[in-house]
Amino acid sequence: MYYRQPRYFEEFKCVGGTCSNSCCVGWDIFWRKNEIDKVINAPNCSAELKELMETSFHPAKNRDEDMLTVTLGEKRRCPFLTEDNFCRIQRELGAEYLSVVCGVYPRSHIITKDVCYNYCYMSCPTVMHKLLNEDKSADLINVPIKEHTTLKNIFTFDDKTKSSHPETNYHSEIL
Repeated sequence: MYYRQPRYFEEFKCVGGTCSNSCCVGWDIFWRKNEIDKVINAPNCSAELKELMETSFHPAKNRDEDMLTVTLGEKRRCPFLTEDNFCRIQRELGAEYLSVVCGVYPRSHIITKDVCYNYCYMSCPTVMHKLLNEDKSADLINVPIKEHTTLKNIFTFDDKTKSSHPETNYHSEIL
């Protein structure tokens, strides 16, 4: 099995505080309850961050009860976003304490038959910059999948989606 991905995918790095359209401002940011608990129970988590984690989420609309949404603050900013536009959770505890959504965005995957397609959402300005300014950045390449690789944030079509959007039945063939 292998990944099929655009050239820019492996080179993508979040620019954090210098981003012109931060995904930490104005977006719905989803966390699972166990991800929140992981931060709260981290040995090095400060009392201030624990309190912020306990008060900064509300139930996500149209999602399962395990999924919560970050309650955005002033100017629709994530409450974990520091003055210099970096994530307080990542700064205090490390990237391994981010939710799956925060840790992988804008990266995503689609698995079809025996191929995993990696891509990045074009809502990210850094991705768009690479696509528009770097030659051959969108060329697809094959990358072998390392043994024991775990894929996160995998997109699949459920039966409800397939019934309301029959075009998704041809998704694998199109890819």
